[in-house]
Amino acid sequence: MDKSSIESAILAAYPQNFKEQIAGVDVSELSAKYKLKPAGKNQVYNVTVRIKSSAFYPTGESFVLCKAFADSLYLSVSQQVVPLSSPELSQLLVAETNKIFSSASTFGCCALYQECSDENRCIHQNPFYSNGCTYRHNLEAGRNFYRKKDT
Repeated sequence: MDKSSIESAILAAYPQNFKEQIAGVDVSELSAKYKLKPAGKNQVYNVTVRIKSSAFYPTGESFVLCKAFADSLYLSVSQQVVPLSSPELSQLLVAETNKIFSSASTFGCCALYQECSDENRCIHQNPFYSNGCTYRHNLEAGRNFYRKKDT
């Protein structure tokens, strides 16, 4: 599989709300060959996702999502080898992205905390950045600090 096919497959696998926030996917060939099970020795590529800028990250952000080889991806955080044609690829990429991004970029909450409190869920439009919101995790755990009281 060539670089542009890998880039296209990654972009196609992400859900629409993620795609809208992706500035691009870069696939760069690694100089060393790696032995990844079950495929044996292959040329391996780093797959880097570039995220559009936001109020919290004015210059944008990027992260290495996975390694690509042959017709598969190696998701290093979850240590899984997944075929690019897998029906679960979308879910796996979102889960991998959430693990990578939420651990690398945390912040207290954005300016939408009141709206999030009223909705009892995170309403931030950028799914990459919202993973780093610690208030989102409080809401998901049932701790809503700023909800308007019903009168």
